[in-house]
Amino acid sequence: MKKRYLFGGFLTTLISFMFVNNTTMFIDKSALNSERFLLAHRGIAQTYHREDLDTYTCTAKRIYPPEHSFIENTIPSMRAAFDAGADMVELDVKISKDRQLAVFHDATLGCRTNIEGKPWQFTLAELKQLDIAYGYTADDGLSFPLRGKGVALLPSLEEVFAAFPNESFLINFKGPNTRYADLLARLLQNRSDAQNRKVMVYSGQVAPTERMKELMPEIRGFTRKSVKSCVAYYFLIAWTGMIPESCQNTGLLIPQNIGPLLWGWPEKFVSRMEAVNTQVFLIPAMSFREKHTGGIDTKEQIENIPENYYGGVWTNRIDLF
Repeated sequence: MKKRYLFGGFLTTLISFMFVNNTTMFIDKSALNSERFLLAHRGIAQTYHREDLDTYTCTAKRIYPPEHSFIENTIPSMRAAFDAGADMVELDVKISKDRQLAVFHDATLGCRTNIEGKPWQFTLAELKQLDIAYGYTADDGLSFPLRGKGVALLPSLEEVFAAFPNESFLINFKGPNTRYADLLARLLQNRSDAQNRKVMVYSGQVAPTERMKELMPEIRGFTRKSVKSCVAYYFLIAWTGMIPESCQNTGLLIPQNIGPLLWGWPEKFVSRMEAVNTQVFLIPAMSFREKHTGGIDTKEQIENIPENYYGGVWTNRIDLF
């Protein structure tokens, strides 16, 4: 009987500790950030349906009827996103034939431009001559309403930095080559520390992001693998207040259906991540089988964001916020 009481007392103490250690009831909430951090995925761009989406899908061929003429990954689309209230813009980079970082998403050019081939087969000057709006269609190819509007709009990453020297960017390395990190590090060496603190990187492949951390540890970077590692270890040990190393100095994509499972969600969780220089981005609910990340793009998804969530929000529709 005595052992039962001792165990009951221990269990009560443990539960009380877990509650107190993962609630914001006893902290100064005035010290918490009260502003959401909005990330505009590819700036303001054409949106598309995501049914049966895979790595090789040509998204330019499945857009919704255009509501504007902005094209993803261009300086006008980025400027429009910042003007609409974006705190950060996500962009994609590919390596050109002359080893420049061209701001472009696809592995091939035939989907959305007026030529066939791959970005690495052309110099930056040649890529800049393309019409990157050539392939956009909302009616299975019956019409191409944006043709001619994307000529000479493809920028280099260097040009993006020059156009927006004090803005924040999340750079997506669109390939496994570590040279992505080498080329970016070379560009960042010409910028101030304050400017570089506003740059983050990520990739579907581990190698370029890890290389970036080797070259410039102060640049935050993440991969799908690193996010999964952080979330798993956080769930196991964060009830103690300890933050896993995999959760530090990085970025996290947290689906709306996973967030409530995390200790201290949402305020304490976001506060803990801020304390270790990690940026949290909320994304739509996902199943474990899904590989492609969408954005918080509908009014219903926006309404489902907890009122006391003050982290980042990943969206393709910055105009809705």
